[in-house]
Amino acid sequence: MITGRGLRGGCVLALLAGLPAAALAQNVGGAVVGLLRATSDKEGWGTANDFYFRRGKGRYQLAGAEWQTDRVAVNNVQIAVGGGREPQTYYLNDVRQVVIGADSFVTVFDVRRWSQPQAAPTLVLGKRAWRRPQVELFTVNTFAGEIPLLRFPDQTAVALPLKQKDYQQAMLALVGDYSALATQLRTGQLDASHTAQILETYLRWKPAGFNPTTLLAAWPAVK
Repeated sequence: MITGRGLRGGCVLALLAGLPAAALAQNVGGAVVGLLRATSDKEGWGTANDFYFRRGKGRYQLAGAEWQTDRVAVNNVQIAVGGGREPQTYYLNDVRQVVIGADSFVTVFDVRRWSQPQAAPTLVLGKRAWRRPQVELFTVNTFAGEIPLLRFPDQTAVALPLKQKDYQQAMLALVGDYSALATQLRTGQLDASHTAQILETYLRWKPAGFNPTTLLAAWPAVK
C-alpha cells in the first residue's frame, strides 16, 4: 500500500499536439507555431510558448546523431543551440534528447491521450520524472496541470488523465490485479500525483512489470 505524498515536481514539457511526426517534418518556422495554437484543446495540449522555459549549458542529441555539448534552450516548439543572436534551432521531430543540469527531456512519439481518445497520437518532448526498465514516467505541463505520461518498453505511450474518476479507470486497468492498490484507487486515496509511487509499489509486488495491452483494452470509447 502507499502512504505519504505523491510525486509533485515543477515539471515543464514541450509538446506538439494533434500533429504526427511525419506531418511535423513538413512544417517549419511560424507555420508550426500557428498550427500548434490552432489545435489547442480544453486540456491545453496545444500550448506553444515562444519563450524558452529551460536554458543553460547542456547536452543534446538529434535523430541519428551523437551527443553534443553546447548552450541549449528548450521551449514548447523547438530547441535552440549555441550562443549569440542567431542560435541554431531544431524542431521536436529532429530532437531525441536534451539534458540541462538535472533535467532530462526526451522526445516521445505517438502518445495516446486517455482523456481524448479521438485525438491523433501526439509528439511530445517530455521531462523525465522516474524510470525503471519496465516503464518510464514523464510529465506534461498543460493548462490543466501536470499530466503523467507513461512509456513502456514496446514504445506504447499513454498520457493519463487528471480527472480523478478517469485516472482511477486508467490505473485500475494497469495495476488493478494488485488488490491493495485497487482498493486505494477505488476509495480515492490515490490520484495522478501518486503515479510514481503506484508504479514503484506495483513493481515490488510484480517485478515482471506491466502489460500495456490491458490499458489499451480499457481505452475509453469515443464520445
